[in-house]
Amino acid sequence: MYRRTVPLVVIAALAVSCSKSQRDARELTVPEPTGQVMGLSFPLEKYELSNSDMHFIYEASDILIRRCMEKNGHEWAPIRFPKAVEDWGSRLHFGLIEIEVAGKFGYSAANELSSPPEVRQVVNQMNKRFAQLSQEEIRQAEKCKNSADLKLTQNATASFARFNDLKEDTFSAARRVPGVLRAEKAWSSCMRKAGFVYTNSSQPGSDPKWMERPAGRASSEEIATAVADVKCKQSVNLVELRFDAERRLEKESIQKYQNYLNGIASANSRYLDNARDVIARG
Repeated sequence: MYRRTVPLVVIAALAVSCSKSQRDARELTVPEPTGQVMGLSFPLEKYELSNSDMHFIYEASDILIRRCMEKNGHEWAPIRFPKAVEDWGSRLHFGLIEIEVAGKFGYSAANELSSPPEVRQVVNQMNKRFAQLSQEEIRQAEKCKNSADLKLTQNATASFARFNDLKEDTFSAARRVPGVLRAEKAWSSCMRKAGFVYTNSSQPGSDPKWMERPAGRASSEEIATAVADVKCKQSVNLVELRFDAERRLEKESIQKYQNYLNGIASANSRYLDNARDVIARG
């Protein structure tokens, strides 16, 4: 597996499929993440591209696609990319942990809660642009996107398979730490006392019952479950225990695979340099 790039048609399809949920998100008021959420920073993140980095690369890609489309006789409406974007990716890393979110949305707003408004605005712009493209323009844009990817990833490829495995392995291993297992058992007992039967804290958010809800509308049962979930996590200190365990395991992985991770960091740096060169030329 090599540096992952998102094909234009996939991004556009995402924008189209998300258009209804984006309207729902605007009707709702998604709260800003709490300080606890924004403090969930993991050691391996330094080897990943941030939201701001990715939007910087998207901007460079869009410039290259525009040049290519114009060369082939097609217009390409520009998109306004934010200069800085917060990272909300860890907001649901341990499931719901914010009582306000639980009380308003239950488990129903995962996509919106993980994406800052600036990200959703970019998706909306992609959606509008895609809706105006003909089938021929879509085919040409995909070719131009492939060409842009090749240019931006020049001398910036690396195998990400092991990196993805490291993140998954440390996430899973942290849940098997004795102190975490005890906290999970205590969480389950707390939930049972509140009237909800779940073995571990990963289960409530994926309960099939919630899949039958109208888009973006949690039932009173779902809300009550989510609130109890968060309160029980707080009462047994579950999030802090999992966070500490996962950070420790990630630090150990970094020491073990430092040479490999240096290669990842170098590829990311080159990727950004390539994007910077494109944007500088405009």
